[in-house]
Amino acid sequence: MSESASIYDLLEEIDNATEGDLTLGDVTDSLKSQGFGPLIFIVAVAAILPTGAIPMVPTICAVVISIFSIQLLFGASGPWLPKFLRDRSIKRSTFTKAKQKAQGLAKKLDKLISKRHEHLFTQFSIKLTAVCMLFLSFVIPPMEIMPFLAALPAAAIALFALALIARDGIIFVAAYLLAATAVAVTLYTNI
Repeated sequence: MSESASIYDLLEEIDNATEGDLTLGDVTDSLKSQGFGPLIFIVAVAAILPTGAIPMVPTICAVVISIFSIQLLFGASGPWLPKFLRDRSIKRSTFTKAKQKAQGLAKKLDKLISKRHEHLFTQFSIKLTAVCMLFLSFVIPPMEIMPFLAALPAAAIALFALALIARDGIIFVAAYLLAATAVAVTLYTNI
């Protein structure tokens, strides 16, 4: 993984962003310099973890992902959220528990991802990825009906975000494969 951003370090950066309850605005501000990848990753992981079983959490995550995806698609210089989403908060204790669960996975991910096949990251492919993440964010709300089913498109989005963070072409291709699987499962369960 690049020296500038490990997943483990990103979790620490978010944790150190504020003392009290954590808002989406705090997260956005603390990771703004890292670009869209870390923010999309964190939000997608929230839909994958047990927090994703809480009603409306996957839908809120999908809305945030769609906002970031649209910004990425149109070449925004950095992530932005409207005030009503920036003010959404989670309790510090809830974040701390989620962070503790995620730290082990973060260390493993940091060992697996690295800069590989960077030639796959063209301006066109990044815009195509933004479109895919946007589409997948629209898939999440209908899948929320069945607990943890929304985790499938969220996992594809998380892989896209990891690929963007590390410029890892292998993760990039895996994300596209998982996205196709998520779309197939969505079509199968809704037909």
